[in-house]
Amino acid sequence: GRFGLHVFNSNFKPLWQKEITLPYKEQLFETQDYTVDNTGNVYLLGKVYKDKHREQRRGKVNYNYHILSYKKEGKVLELPIETHGNYIQEMQLAINAQQDIICTGFYSPRTSSSIKGSYFIKIDAQTKTTKVSKFHTFDSQLITQNMTAWQKKRYQKKISKGRNTELYSYELDNIILNKNGGIRLIAEQYYIHTYTTTTYDPNGNSTSQTNYNYNYNDIIVVNISAEGQLLWAEKIAKKQSTTNDGGFYSSYALALVKDKLYFIFNDNVENLNSRGVGKVHNFTLRKAGITVLVELDSQGKKNKNILFDNQKTGILIRPKVCQQLTPNSMLLFGQRKKKQRFAKITFKE
Repeated sequence: GRFGLHVFNSNFKPLWQKEITLPYKEQLFETQDYTVDNTGNVYLLGKVYKDKHREQRRGKVNYNYHILSYKKEGKVLELPIETHGNYIQEMQLAINAQQDIICTGFYSPRTSSSIKGSYFIKIDAQTKTTKVSKFHTFDSQLITQNMTAWQKKRYQKKISKGRNTELYSYELDNIILNKNGGIRLIAEQYYIHTYTTTTYDPNGNSTSQTNYNYNYNDIIVVNISAEGQLLWAEKIAKKQSTTNDGGFYSSYALALVKDKLYFIFNDNVENLNSRGVGKVHNFTLRKAGITVLVELDSQGKKNKNILFDNQKTGILIRPKVCQQLTPNSMLLFGQRKKKQRFAKITFKE
């Protein structure tokens, strides 16, 4: 495939441009991510299938990841990434202050639909050598957070039988570069469940309707050092299951204030005092619930508080469209039917 690269500086002044031809067959290449470093070099991350466009072939992973490095002048540089035969979930790119290329995300040795842990690969952009390559498995403490006693028992039974106990349907949302050179990964469990209902009129005629159940559940945050060591991993309890609305009031809004993360989302009031043990109650539109703020500091310590009682405000926030405005403030947007409101939150630094 062919495409054009146009690189601009922070004032939107053109720096350079060129037409690129990928060194792969178009049907065997998928662009995954791209980024630009502070000197204007472009890094393109792609998924390269070995023969046919399949995730798996003969029981093995059928793809590799490659980085293509483009500069204003000079030939394209191709960097294959060693993933040790694992299925890689949504590999993403970042460039740190030392101009190293960071490749990170989640992986599984067994399947492309679940994750066993996180990984951290650091490549020297100048020498093109891999400086760090580490894979970390989620421990049972993280996996069993927010489980009921019955769910934990079922988890232990799966382990004893050697069955898959990985986390499923988590999507990598954000990579945050820490000041010390490490990273934080943020992911949310998201999936759609489809089911059909059939009704009959008095004459026996049937009418079928397909329904879509949107599930936005727990958030996981993984903190990895600049040397690739796993510092901590935390799970934030959340359960938002709604039908035929596209998850209009679901998911979360995120703010980064210095080294702290703030998560804002609609929740069930019964979860307010949860300490990671027992049932997580579902947020429902019928009861409206509450808007909560979860603070997660640089050591992985959580603090959860109520922001609004949605019944009293008469609106619900829409987390997907809320935005951080400044280093210490955030704009929230909420609505319910024809009623709309904005709110500004200022965080103490």
